Amino acid sequence: MIYDLLLLEKNIWNLPLLITLLCFLVVYISYSIRKSIDMKKISLFCFGLALVYITIGSPLAMISRLSFSLHMIQMSVLYFIIPPMLISSIPPFYIKHPHLKSRIQKLHRYLLTPKMALACFSVLFLIYHFPLTITFMTQHPMLQSSLHVILFVLACR
Repeated sequence: MIYDLLLLEKNIWNLPLLITLLCFLVVYISYSIRKSIDMKKISLFCFGLALVYITIGSPLAMISRLSFSLHMIQMSVLYFIIPPMLISSIPPFYIKHPHLKSRIQKLHRYLLTPKMALACFSVLFLIYHFPLTITFMTQHPMLQSSLHVILFVLACR
């Protein structure tokens, strides 16, 4: 059964996600070459994107549906390991740039504070793992994907 999950012709590999992540990688690397970002930040970003693809777009995501323990490992990596890697790969001059800093401060008024984001993340993560909610979400994959995006954004906040 696991062998069948790993076959390429089963369309379990998420190619649109792979193309999107590769586009992000190309833009980041081209930007980092122009701005001479250190290799540690580039490798963190590359490894973070690779982990995103492994946890969401590979057959391991399908296998994690078979076991609750594997699902929890997938969620832990996706929400607690990848966001710090991606945040730490942001170049410091990008955050401290005066023009961008004023835009970030304007956006800050409309976004949740980190404490509120943590509280919202905790509540949504808890509600998502109720058996009734999981059953409902598996029947509505678009709603489930939307919730995963919201949880990932809140984890990065």
